[in-house]
Amino acid sequence: MPRINMFRNDWFVVKFLLASLFIFLVLGCASEDVTLESPEATDTATSVPPTATSVPPTATSVPPTATSVPPTATSVPATATTEVVEKYPQTVKDLLNRDVEIAQVPERVVALSPTALEYIYAIGGEAVGRPSSANYPEEAMGVEGVGTAYAPNFEAVLSLNPDLVIA
Repeated sequence: MPRINMFRNDWFVVKFLLASLFIFLVLGCASEDVTLESPEATDTATSVPPTATSVPPTATSVPPTATSVPPTATSVPATATTEVVEKYPQTVKDLLNRDVEIAQVPERVVALSPTALEYIYAIGGEAVGRPSSANYPEEAMGVEGVGTAYAPNFEAVLSLNPDLVIA
């Protein structure tokens, strides 16, 4: 009987070593090529010479006075929107490396994962469908639930007539 227990212990060790080797190989064969270079080589090989980007001062309508506050640098407020030039149709690659053409700006978007839903609202968009497991952002809680990320209700998704479905 002790021999059987010893065999089980040895088999556990063998499985552990094989799993460790597999993890080591996966991490060692990552798709990113990492090259270590000295700082001098990096500076000379990839440095870009600085360019002059000074902006000439502009005239102001109010002449400066002894009590005026000197001008300071200001930033664009967070609520300001910038004009984005959208060019459609756009072609993107999906997870299966297929070309997918998006013909126009998607207006009816369904998110199938809570993360995708958060991204949509983070960039200022709105969804018409959300995963029922999502609880953030608050603005999306009134949107119709379409199941979970791992078990979406395809009939509910199709009934919303989406232009784009993000999983």
